[in-house]
Amino acid sequence: MSYCTSRIASVVAHDSRTEVDTARSSGDLAEHPAQPTPSYGSLGSHCHLPPMDYSCNSSSSSLLSQESQASGLPEYIKIVEVGPRDGLQNEKVIVPTDIKIELINQLSRTGLPAIEVTSFVSSKWVPQMADHKEVMRGIERHPGVQYPVLTPNLQGFHSAIAAGATEVSVFGAASESFSKMNINCSIEESIEKFEEVAKSARNMNIPVRGYVSCALGCPYEGNIIPAKVAEVSKRLYSMGCYEISLGDTIGVGTPGSMKRMLEAVMKEIPLSALAVHCHDTYGQALANILTAIQDLLFVAVELACSNRLSGPLSAGD
Repeated sequence: MSYCTSRIASVVAHDSRTEVDTARSSGDLAEHPAQPTPSYGSLGSHCHLPPMDYSCNSSSSSLLSQESQASGLPEYIKIVEVGPRDGLQNEKVIVPTDIKIELINQLSRTGLPAIEVTSFVSSKWVPQMADHKEVMRGIERHPGVQYPVLTPNLQGFHSAIAAGATEVSVFGAASESFSKMNINCSIEESIEKFEEVAKSARNMNIPVRGYVSCALGCPYEGNIIPAKVAEVSKRLYSMGCYEISLGDTIGVGTPGSMKRMLEAVMKEIPLSALAVHCHDTYGQALANILTAIQDLLFVAVELACSNRLSGPLSAGD
């Protein structure tokens, strides 16, 4: 193990618990990880993604298809690595900028299609992400890898673009209480902010992802009805988000609640535009992910290196 790798390991892999913190101090808990160009439906406002090469020869493609049909699993699963942002944002010790950059560079060399780099939020709420500009400008860009960043509003969006971002994410919630605690505004107010970001991104041909927190439960409101998740997801998709990530923010989901929620959302959003982000607070993350990719043939899953997914008021991941 190289010196730099060992330093990264010492920073990221303390243990498998999530740091417990308040929702407000975490600041940008977007649910929380390139792919074939997804379906954009009939909405002309959707940004087009740079084409990704998932090509293989005809014989191997046929074999993959046969194996997929036999196993009941999708032919491929897109992994969005969110460790550099979601995995580090609640770490109490500030991780040096050069270590963050090296972590991302090493992840880029693994063949991941997407790596969430950082968050352009106020350092007042998320001190760990205060070096977002330096990190964004310092990483190595690998062909075929997307490097999305979180942008809570138009100001964050412009800062991200100035730093070299080529894809952004907006982060909402299916819980009114969580939205107010996490980003200091109601769901409706957050949608208005996101629409500003989406409009500017569309004018610059910048792809936008959307996050829906508390898709399976809220630390303040408890259970969240699937219809509410579907409603927020539909609004994000309608404004131009090419992919909607559905997050079990506090890890209370089960395979049953996951399936019911996804079935509700799929009535409003194409399957190709959905992703899942599962926390392992009560040991259900893998079972929930399996439900998504097996029963519903999901193709996008968010993961964090060393299992470092952070979230507010969760017992541990």
